Amino acid sequence: MTGLISIGRLLAVHGFKGWVKCQIHEGIGVINLTPNDWIFLSIQNKPVPFQLEAIQFTSNTLWIMKLHWYDSDEAVKELLGRQLMLSQSLVPNPEEQLGLKALEGFKVFNGEDALGTLIDVDDRTSQELMVVETKDNQQVLIPFHEDFIE
Repeated sequence: MTGLISIGRLLAVHGFKGWVKCQIHEGIGVINLTPNDWIFLSIQNKPVPFQLEAIQFTSNTLWIMKLHWYDSDEAVKELLGRQLMLSQSLVPNPEEQLGLKALEGFKVFNGEDALGTLIDVDDRTSQELMVVETKDNQQVLIPFHEDFIE
């Protein structure tokens, strides 16, 4: 996913005409997106482009957006939970993003064996957990430890 940076995740359907709520990672900052701009969603561990039809910024961490050609709540339900990515050129100071969220999209290995792709970091518990999507599209939780980073 070269040139792209994870900024959040599609959270929930909003209304019934294809609008979707997006949870944006803390510290991303202000991003100026407009209708007809392109975003990327991670589908089967690959970035897939989607064109914005409309977007509303309710806060720095919550956006509501509508994608072209998705006109019902049923249509966008298949996209919920997907990682939301943008071109690094659209994100202010992407090199200053710190924390585990910046690792999203990287492959996770057990020795030489690829376990899957880091799709989220769950920091709601005392031990941060990596949410890893395996090759068979299953999600597993793995406790994070600094020794895991090479």
